[in-house]
Amino acid sequence: MLTPMRDAIHDRIVNLIDTGQVKEAQDVLSSALKNSLKEDSFLDGIIEPVQIGNNDLHPQLDTETPVRIEQRLPDSPGAAAVPFLGGQMALQLQTSRFAVYFYRIQTPAMWADVDKLRTHVYDIRQHYLDQGVKDIGETKDTRFIQACNTIVGTAGSTVTATGVVQHANISGGITRSSVMEALKTMNDTPNRLEPATCLVNVKFAKDILKWKPSDTSDNISEAQLREGQKALGDMFGYRWLMSIKRDIIPDNQMFMFAGPDYLGRHYVLQEPVMWVKTEPTKVAFGAYTTLGFTIGNVAGVCKATFS
Repeated sequence: MLTPMRDAIHDRIVNLIDTGQVKEAQDVLSSALKNSLKEDSFLDGIIEPVQIGNNDLHPQLDTETPVRIEQRLPDSPGAAAVPFLGGQMALQLQTSRFAVYFYRIQTPAMWADVDKLRTHVYDIRQHYLDQGVKDIGETKDTRFIQACNTIVGTAGSTVTATGVVQHANISGGITRSSVMEALKTMNDTPNRLEPATCLVNVKFAKDILKWKPSDTSDNISEAQLREGQKALGDMFGYRWLMSIKRDIIPDNQMFMFAGPDYLGRHYVLQEPVMWVKTEPTKVAFGAYTTLGFTIGNVAGVCKATFS
C-alpha cells in the first residue's frame, strides 16, 4: 500500500503521462534517480563525480569514444582506465598524461500496462527507480572493483608498476591488530601514501563491532552501542564505507584507497536520466548515464584478505 506522499507522487507521474507531458514525467523520475544513486554507489563515495560537458573532452585519432586527457598525478607509477562496458583494462604506465574514457550505462526497457498504473498496485516511481539504481549502481561498482582486483593481483603477489605487494594476506581474523597491519600496506608503496578511505561489506563491519572495549577507545565503544555500523565512519582517523554488496566485496576483504587527489578522476558526461515512452495501452521506462573513471595512480589502491 502506498503512503500519502508516494501516492501523491505516483498520481502526479500518471497524470503527466495521461496528459502527454512525458518530458515533465521524465524530470520527476530523473531527479529521484540521481538522489538514489548517490546513496547506492560506493564508487561515488570514494571519489565524488564531477559533471563535465562536451567542451571538456579531447578528440582522439584512434577512437570516437568520448575521452578526456588528464595530467599525470603526483609521483604516479601508472594509471588504469576502468572499462565500464567490459573488455580489458588498459594500463598506462609511466606516462605524463592519462586518459579517461566515457561509456554509457543503460537499463533494459521496462514496460507497464497503462490501466494497471491507475490501480496503484505498486509505487511506479519506486518500482522503476529501484531497477534503474540496481542496474546502473551495480555496473559502476562491479567494474570499479574488478579494476582494483586487476591492479593489486592475488594475495602476496608483487605489482609490476610499484614493485611491492598491494594485496596483503592477513592472518589472525578481523581484530584491531590485524586491521592496523592491513592499513600499513599502502605505506610500503613507492609513493608512501596513506589510506583515506576503507571499503568493507556489512558483515565485515559486524565483525568489527564484536571487538571488546579494550580494543577501541571508550568513545567509539559507546557510539557503537548506540549507532552500530554508523559508528565506524571515521574509526582510527580513516573514512569507512560499508556496502551490502557482498557479491562484489567478499566478507573477509578490505579495500583501501588514497585520497581523491592521489587516486584518480571520476567524471559524469550525462547525468542519470530516466526516459518515458508511451504507446496507446503501454508505457515504457528506462534509465541511462554516461560516465568515465580512471585510477590515475595504481599505488593508490590496496587490498587485504583476512584469514
